[in-house]
Amino acid sequence: MDNSANNKVNKERRLGNLASYDPRTKLYVFVLLTLIMAVGWKWQVLIIGIAMALVIVAITEVDLYKALMLSIRAFVISLIISIIVAIFVSIKIGAFLLIKLLLLTLIAGFISQTMKQSDVLDGLAKGFGLNAQTAKRLSAVLTFVPHLEREKKRVKMAQRARGVDPDGGSFMSKLRKDIMLAIPNYKCTIIKSGRQMTAMEMRQYTSVKRRKCVHELKFTWVDEVILLIFIIALAASILLMLVLK
Repeated sequence: MDNSANNKVNKERRLGNLASYDPRTKLYVFVLLTLIMAVGWKWQVLIIGIAMALVIVAITEVDLYKALMLSIRAFVISLIISIIVAIFVSIKIGAFLLIKLLLLTLIAGFISQTMKQSDVLDGLAKGFGLNAQTAKRLSAVLTFVPHLEREKKRVKMAQRARGVDPDGGSFMSKLRKDIMLAIPNYKCTIIKSGRQMTAMEMRQYTSVKRRKCVHELKFTWVDEVILLIFIIALAASILLMLVLK
């Protein structure tokens, strides 16, 4: 991509559109939100985390229902973990953990839908200084859910072609169908992820230093403003935890 095209990409960034941000910014924002959730074990601090999560939801411009359906399996796992913690530790910690896990799962789904495989790889390699192998493995993990969603769409298209309506029925009926297809979908997605890793090896993804980014990684005022907002929120969370002891 030439300089004029790169400049056009950078100029089109808007605070209200997460998809236009630098890939590193998206990953940094998720890390900062995770840190806010990690330190927030008081209701006052948790409110800050919820507010920051809502900010991300507002700027992703992604269909909320689609993101919820994409994260439903992870929601169930989060619920099970929180119930176990509530039983063996305390109800308050279990409730806090449930809110945190649900929000982080939802936000991870939102952010992943705004990033391509190349964006994730570039963001991990250039933004965190990871070597090629580590960046590839982490990118495979972070893009697993979007790949799973594509596999789910492929199965639904095949069902429609055979005269079956996969979206028909009540919510519980849809959930039951989704659970029945979960295991084969996971299996196919894992196989495809492995093939993708092999393809990346064959296409000389062995060195992120030799590989050029699809888009020039360049911070603009948009990236700086959103990162500053989350850094201030993290600092406020830490300060509140110290004051509320």
